[in-house]
Amino acid sequence: MDKLIAENKKRNIQTDVISTYQEFFEVSEVMMNNGFFICRGHSNCNWKLLPSILRPEVRENINLIEAGLDYESYLSVKFQDSYRHYLDIQLEKDDFTSILLIMQHYGIPTRLLDWTLNPQTALFFALNYNLKDSYSTTPAAIWFMHPVVYRSVQGIPGGVYRRQDTPDVNRLSYLAFTQNKNQKDSMNPVVFYPNSIFPRIIAQESIFSVHGCNPSAFEDLEEANSFLRCIVIRKDDRTLYEFVNNVLKLDYEKYFPDIYGFAEALRRAWHK
Repeated sequence: MDKLIAENKKRNIQTDVISTYQEFFEVSEVMMNNGFFICRGHSNCNWKLLPSILRPEVRENINLIEAGLDYESYLSVKFQDSYRHYLDIQLEKDDFTSILLIMQHYGIPTRLLDWTLNPQTALFFALNYNLKDSYSTTPAAIWFMHPVVYRSVQGIPGGVYRRQDTPDVNRLSYLAFTQNKNQKDSMNPVVFYPNSIFPRIIAQESIFSVHGCNPSAFEDLEEANSFLRCIVIRKDDRTLYEFVNNVLKLDYEKYFPDIYGFAEALRRAWHK
C-alpha cells in the first residue's frame, strides 16, 4: 500500500485510503459526481492498469518467442480460426474487437482491459480472491477514470467514449492479429462501449479499453493525474468482504449469470 501511495503521490494522483463500506460509498459518490464514472477493481493494489497481454509476467512465461512467433498473434489467429467449432456465435471475419471480447470472456490474454460503470462491481472484484489462495490482507485498489478528460488530454475527438464499431477501436484490435505490428501505431488506449455479446457484459455493466503498441499503464501516461483517481482498500480483517458478499449479495452468480457463476457462488458459499 505504501508503495502505491508513494507512486501516486509522485504522479500527483489523488488517492484515498478506506476500510469500511460507508467510506467507500462516500468517496465513490464524490468520484462519480465529479465525472470519474468508469472504474476498475484490483484485489492487489500493486497491479498496474495494463491488459493481460502487455503484462511483463505474462510475456516472461511463454516459450513461443524463442520459436520466432508472436504470442499474441498466435493466440488471436488460432482462436479466430477455431472458435466457431465450440460456440454458436457467427462474427464477420474482420470483426476483430468482438473476437477479442470472446477471448477475454474465456480468460485468454488480450489487449483489452475491463472497466465498469458501477463502483460496486469494481468493489466486488477488488475484494474477491482465488479460492486456491488464502484470504490476503494485501490492500486492494479501485481506480476511477474521467473519460471526458482522458479523451481531451489525449486529443481523441468525439463524445464520452467510442462505440465498439468505430474505426480506431477496430484498428487497435487488429494489432492483436498481425505478427508484423506497426510499432509507430503508438496511439494511447481507446475507451469503448462494447456490443452485448455475453450476459456477463450486461451484468457487469462493462466498458473496455483497447491498447495499442504503447506498453505504458494508464497511471504512467502523461497527465494521468487529471483523469485518474484511486481508492486503496485496507483488508486488515474480512468485515468489508463479508458485508459485500453477505449483505449486499454481490457474488459470482450476480456478475457471472451462467453455469460458471452459479457453480462458483455455490463453491464459495461456506468457504472460510
